Amino acid sequence: MPRIKVLIVAFSDSIHTARWVAQLDRKKYEIHLFPSVPFREIHSQLRDMTIWQWNRKEDDNEKGLIFRNPSFTYRTIEKGLGSSLMQKIATRFKRWQLISLRRTIRLFRPDIIHSLETQKGGYLVSKTMKRNHELKWAHSTWGIDLQYFQSFPDHKVKLERLMSRINILISEGMRDINLAHDLGYKGKSLIIPSVGGSMDFDFFDSLDAGLATSLRKKIILKGYEGEERLASYSLNALRSIKDMLQGYEVIIFSCNKKLIPLVQAVQSGKEFVLKTIDNIEYGELLRLTSQSRISITNNLSDGVPNTMLEAMALGAFPIQSNTAITEGWIENGKNGLLTDPLNVKEIAKAILQALQDDELVNAAAQINRKLVRRELSREKIQTETEKIYN
Repeated sequence: MPRIKVLIVAFSDSIHTARWVAQLDRKKYEIHLFPSVPFREIHSQLRDMTIWQWNRKEDDNEKGLIFRNPSFTYRTIEKGLGSSLMQKIATRFKRWQLISLRRTIRLFRPDIIHSLETQKGGYLVSKTMKRNHELKWAHSTWGIDLQYFQSFPDHKVKLERLMSRINILISEGMRDINLAHDLGYKGKSLIIPSVGGSMDFDFFDSLDAGLATSLRKKIILKGYEGEERLASYSLNALRSIKDMLQGYEVIIFSCNKKLIPLVQAVQSGKEFVLKTIDNIEYGELLRLTSQSRISITNNLSDGVPNTMLEAMALGAFPIQSNTAITEGWIENGKNGLLTDPLNVKEIAKAILQALQDDELVNAAAQINRKLVRRELSREKIQTETEKIYN
């Protein structure tokens, strides 16, 4: 029986893309990847597949990656201009991606297109499907794709157009399925609560040093700061209870430039031990999470945060803004604390409670480890994925 040919359109440098692809049975599916943003890194966990982009690094071939360039014109011009300049031109000329995707479809002839994430991958495929209505299209929403972007008129038009063309919608929770219906979606939908599918729980278990959550002396904070990312509120909450942080190390990962002045103020004043980590490897981030008493994520809008799921899987107590999809995951006050993302006092109160209540954080760790492993088991996610592709 021939394998089902699936063209994934997604970020090539994303751990979520890599994890989704890794769980697919290659005996059943022939998987190709078209990068939704050109010339980003190829994630180290992407292996044994074809990528429709000109090869960026020779060592990528060692991972069983085959590169096919969908544009002969690109190679011709590249010979004259050089690789670096040609990549800049192709990246800025947005129509190039559309032309390249259409050619990829003609050459590969997939049975299914699966776009992961909306504003890059989904919008790109939406333009392509005007000419390819015979193709089946599955689309996965990520994080803030619908809740946040629907409030912008130009994005709402694009979202309504996308929803009128996809065959199957995969979302992280009922909130986004309901939003999709409001945007005109009438097809089948499926909930898979992690954008990357299952997690490598064997690796997670290998990080467990057997230290009770109440004995851990690290607090980890996601440092995104921007329009809908509000790490500064969490950092200010920590500053307001600095006397309680003696003996603890606060670690900020993925620290945005906008957050740096606040970080420097804490460090120069020696308010508490604060460390920032940039370009952290995924495995190292998980190791730090496994050593943390508390994991904090604070956003104005979010889906099911992977940082929350990873914290739960590794026994760190989650303090999560209540603007994410948390139904089915967090029972407030039992296995995590939900906070108003704009209320510094409320966030500080939650952190204090998690610092002072050893019974709470230890009990939550036991609940959360079991919950995440049950709901995101590889077998369960693979079964759901087969429903989509078959």
